[in-house]
Amino acid sequence: MKQRLTYALASSAACIALAAWLVPYAPMPKAEGIGQIEVLGTIQGQYSAYVTRWLDTDEVRQLLPQIKMNSIPEILGRYPEGKLTYQLETDYNGQPLYLYYYPPEFYVTCDGRWMHRLRGSEDAVQRLHEICLDACEQELADTIYW
Repeated sequence: MKQRLTYALASSAACIALAAWLVPYAPMPKAEGIGQIEVLGTIQGQYSAYVTRWLDTDEVRQLLPQIKMNSIPEILGRYPEGKLTYQLETDYNGQPLYLYYYPPEFYVTCDGRWMHRLRGSEDAVQRLHEICLDACEQELADTIYW
């Protein structure tokens, strides 16, 4: 009887862990909880500048709840290959939240120690990517002409 109960509990725990790993979730389920948005862009790989003034932050605020991430994180100390193109900084209900774009993938970190790959919601991620790249290009054009 004890073996069956132990087996049932172990099987249940394994199913829950598998479901948590397979099912992506939204780190920001509601736009109302999203605070001020800042985007730090790397301009031509040489320097970083806040490009937030070129963003439609209302559109970004509407896109963020549509983005989902892996439930299982990676250790932040292992940065992805490639150069950081930009990072989006915000908070959700008072907790800091960062989205990083290392081509060709987005990552999100909620607690500063773990990175999650973004998964699913490709249309929202693509639109967010276009908005942020456009802001970086606007900043570059503004810098060149001054």
